[in-house]
Amino acid sequence: MEIICPICGKRFTKNSVNHHCCSVKCRDRYYNDKRNKYRKKIENSLRRKLEKEEIVHHINLDKNDHRCSNLWVASNRSIHGNAHASINKLIKSLLAAKQIKFNRIKGIYELNGIQENRGDFQI
Repeated sequence: MEIICPICGKRFTKNSVNHHCCSVKCRDRYYNDKRNKYRKKIENSLRRKLEKEEIVHHINLDKNDHRCSNLWVASNRSIHGNAHASINKLIKSLLAAKQIKFNRIKGIYELNGIQENRGDFQI
């Protein structure tokens, strides 16, 4: 499938490696622009520049939801990793309490027997 690179405008054939852009250079610029969008938003909200090691975390795990109420600044990668690790611990508790279950036929987690769609992942 031939598409147009959103960075340079060049036509290229889309494949599993180059999802959005025609080259590594354009891909890096595409993801940096996307990443900078929410970093700038939180910087404006905090009225300061983020430090290089600070990581912006999307609270609802939807990387397309850049509302300030959905963004949290972790001071470093380790702290950000802890935020993600806490989700795994929470899932274990919810499974043990039978509040969620894994549907082996569909290959998804379900809440109270009802599938919930949330962007790229399902709970």
